[in-house]
Amino acid sequence: MESINKSKGTYGDTWEHQYRTALAELQSLRDENASLKTKIRRQNREIELWKQQTEMEADVALLENKMGIQEDVTALKDLPDEDDS
Repeated sequence: MESINKSKGTYGDTWEHQYRTALAELQSLRDENASLKTKIRRQNREIELWKQQTEMEADVALLENKMGIQEDVTALKDLPDEDDS
């Protein structure tokens, strides 16, 4: 009878250890998942900002072309600054 009780105790201890190990691993995976979701949200925000910036730059270029000031702006960039004299 005593060996049966020892055997049950051993199985119980083994099961409890496996349960705690699985629970710790699950929590670790949940933490990693939350971290990855945060990174994905941050990257999506960056992508959206880049899209907006690209669209804005394209709109500015289109307006400059329509107004014919693209060449004027380029020519102004080539002029020496007043501070350079």
